[in-house]
Amino acid sequence: FILVRTDDTEEDFSYLKCVTAAFPGGAPTSRKKPEAAPKPQAERERPERTYVSNCLVKCGGLPDEAGETDIDKLKEYFAKYGEVAWVDNKTAGTGNAYVRFKEAPIAQKAVDETAHTCELTEKLTVALVQGDEEKKH
Repeated sequence: FILVRTDDTEEDFSYLKCVTAAFPGGAPTSRKKPEAAPKPQAERERPERTYVSNCLVKCGGLPDEAGETDIDKLKEYFAKYGEVAWVDNKTAGTGNAYVRFKEAPIAQKAVDETAHTCELTEKLTVALVQGDEEKKH
């Protein structure tokens, strides 16, 4: 806008100039910046995982109907060797499950013991999983 006074003087007048002059640090806003929506679980930052080999043990001889409660029993059984990271029995129906230990020497210690008996089965077989098969898990 241009303001023309009665004495014929002119002044460049704009809303932006007025606001800038009135609020040198910037104009106050009544609207808050919208908060970012939470990211879906899949997009959240996850800590980088480090792959440690020779920590996976395959257990065989389990009952085919082994279920979720049996995961806890396996974890409890193998905890006597050391810290268990997780137990996976997604292979239920095959009589197999996988136990991942936090450290390789613990897994080796579990494999070295020849007679495994737990409340799930009297003939528990235990073998160290290596290579590509281990990487799948």
